[in-house]
Amino acid sequence: MTMGTRLYTLLKVVEVLLLLVLGALFITIVGGVVSGGQARIYAETKTWQTGIGAFLGFLALVTGVLFNFWLMRARDDRILQDEKRALLAAIYGEIVVLRERLASASKIVAHYHMIRDDERIDTEFLRNYTPTEPQVYPSVLNRVGILNPNDLWSIVSFFSSYQEARGGLYMISTESETRYAATAFLKPARDAVVRVESFLERIEKLIGFEQSTRPDLGDTEDVIWEYEELDRLYKEEAEERARRFKEEIRRSREDLTNGGRSSTD
Repeated sequence: MTMGTRLYTLLKVVEVLLLLVLGALFITIVGGVVSGGQARIYAETKTWQTGIGAFLGFLALVTGVLFNFWLMRARDDRILQDEKRALLAAIYGEIVVLRERLASASKIVAHYHMIRDDERIDTEFLRNYTPTEPQVYPSVLNRVGILNPNDLWSIVSFFSSYQEARGGLYMISTESETRYAATAFLKPARDAVVRVESFLERIEKLIGFEQSTRPDLGDTEDVIWEYEELDRLYKEEAEERARRFKEEIRRSREDLTNGGRSSTD
């Protein structure tokens, strides 16, 4: 429980106690009216004069404290909203720059795949086009908890795909001992570029930035589709071969069973 929450709870308790005191005072005065008339009211009021004065002073004090607390909460809310806007603006700027570089590398890798059989990239390409490590996001990682869940999910999802794409670019290079398909890089790169668009649009409307356009991915989608189709065809062929193999085994077992019965007869 934060300090502000404790103070708010305490003030609410004081408010309830004041209402109880007011209720008791009201009942006393009404009782005087019913039982003794105006003279009884005057006598009761005179008896309570000091207490009423102290009560009104205390009521004014509590009212001032409650009002000041409301002002503090309003100020804290404004500060929090300004902090959120500044945080989102910083992350937005980094994402826009990083996805531009990611899209540029994706476009070239997809083009390599289209014009030659070996889409693997060399060391020079790896050195020139490997997306840089994020700088802003790691430095504000301990503050992103103040963002709403939708924005937080979009940010985490982008940087997760971004880091996967960085690793995928190395995997399809000649420096990798194992040869991987171009989709090891193109899929996470495509996901990082495309899926973050709704988040960027929300931030642009919130802060008033000029709307950004999606970077050109070139033939990336076509290459991904090509590999997915090949995977599907290989899977169907493998399933068909497995089905035929199982059928051959079943027939062999039936032949063995029937041959054993014939010899017994």
